[in-house]
Amino acid sequence: MQVAGDLIINAGVSEERAREIARETSREVIQQHTVEAMGLVEQRIDKLDTRVVEVLSSQARLSAFADPGFIRTFKKAQEGAASSERESDYDMLAALLAQRAEKPRERPVRAGIERAIEIMDQVDDDALRGLTVMHALGAWIPLSPNISTGVETIEGIFGDLVDGPLPEGRDWIDHLDILDAVRVNSVTEFRPFDDYYPKQFPGYIAPGVPADEVPHEIGGSVGPLPWGAFVEAHELRPGYVRLKAVAEHAFRDMYGNAGLEQIWVEDIVAQGIKVFGLGTVDEDAKTALAGRLRAEPTLGLIADWWGRLPHHFGITAVGRALATANAFRLDALDRLPREGALGKPVEKNSAEPEVG
Repeated sequence: MQVAGDLIINAGVSEERAREIARETSREVIQQHTVEAMGLVEQRIDKLDTRVVEVLSSQARLSAFADPGFIRTFKKAQEGAASSERESDYDMLAALLAQRAEKPRERPVRAGIERAIEIMDQVDDDALRGLTVMHALGAWIPLSPNISTGVETIEGIFGDLVDGPLPEGRDWIDHLDILDAVRVNSVTEFRPFDDYYPKQFPGYIAPGVPADEVPHEIGGSVGPLPWGAFVEAHELRPGYVRLKAVAEHAFRDMYGNAGLEQIWVEDIVAQGIKVFGLGTVDEDAKTALAGRLRAEPTLGLIADWWGRLPHHFGITAVGRALATANAFRLDALDRLPREGALGKPVEKNSAEPEVG
């Protein structure tokens, strides 16, 4: 539990005990190496252990060290750290172990994480960057109901994720396919960026209604309450008004968490679908949003890169684990939701106020 946001007390396994367990398992890993390599191996494992204990302590999940299954995965991560010279790999491994601690009973998730740990020291930096961007495009959306704020938020996040050149050609995709992070489908192609990505924000590209045709009150269980607090000017369609939401789930989460009665929330959503077209794509709004996205430095770069992808591929559980861990490593401002982030489709996400 947290006291005043500072002190974290972990029931069952203390931070000191977690460090002792880490040292015990590291001895077994270190002994597998030659005398000449032991010093370097110990340094690398110590870096990983420090990161893992800090991350799990901050998340109040040190009890994972009492789980035999977690300890087995932890030893694999220590073995991976022993063979890797990249500092970033230790952060990645710590993030993967945090995901493992969050999902201790979900076997498909565990399998993906353990395979990701096994291949960590084999993944090319540029390929990982491309994988992370592709995963993030479909995994997280801004939850701000305001279009300008939402675009600004997602541009900032991708500005962090694109920390170097995006990979070109097909070799990086084949490399990830060999490592089980993606599955290549050379028969089909990706949908154009301007068609695919704006649809991740259905509330932004809803048709809305002319400003002078907005009903005076919501009705239903909500009664005579006016629409004013729940709508705003449609930035992509001048003269129109849209429901203040990036998507249905975001609207439900925002107002449900704010204490609005659930029956009211459902009625407002139902009316939003009926009156303002929430969930319906307006082609003009979609085109306008695509233009907004392309005008951003990083999102524009990604849009052009997307158009040069040689063929379609799907991201596997291994790839999602790698991409999620890398995104968390690069997300210095903690804008991405940590809880329940792994493998969740956009339409089912619910998270922090900024991004879901």
